[in-house]
Amino acid sequence: YAIETIPPLAKFTDKLQSELAKGRFQELSVIKRKAADGYYGWEENAPFDKIIVTAGIDHVPPPLLKQLKPGGMMIIPIGDPGCQHVLKITK
Repeated sequence: YAIETIPPLAKFTDKLQSELAKGRFQELSVIKRKAADGYYGWEENAPFDKIIVTAGIDHVPPPLLKQLKPGGMMIIPIGDPGCQHVLKITK
C-alpha cells in the first residue's frame, strides 16, 4: 500500500506503475496506491506489519500508530526541517 500526498505526482506514478506492470515488472500490479494525506494512513487496510513514512513531521501521527500491528514497526523522520532524525518505533 502506498499513499502519495501530491496529486500530480500520484497521477504520474499511477500511470507509470500501470505501464511497468504490463511488461517486465508484473509484480508491481499488487501495489495498491491512493492520493491522500498520509497523516491519516489507510485505516480500511490496517493493521500493517510495517509503516514507512517518507515526509518529515514534528510528531508521530496517532492514526498511524493505531494502524500498526502489535509487534509492528514504523520508520518516520521527526523534527523541524533541517533538524530531523529518523525514529524506529516498535509497537
